[in-house]
Amino acid sequence: MLVNEGVDIVTVSGALGHSTVSTTSNIYCHLLENSQAKVSEAITNVLKISPSDGSASDSNAAETADKNEAS
Repeated sequence: MLVNEGVDIVTVSGALGHSTVSTTSNIYCHLLENSQAKVSEAITNVLKISPSDGSASDSNAAETADKNEAS
């Protein structure tokens, strides 16, 4: 589906001729779960969160500590 290729749901909804975005999301909700998983993975990669313990990497923790000390 287009959402899985990076097209936003509003654009997809309009292209399909749906009167509301909720119509599109209700029909294709099973496919949207795939996109949500990709977003979660991207956020994890950007924040460098360890999936096993949920903690930020040492470099991110050090940056946060430095910012807190500077305040």
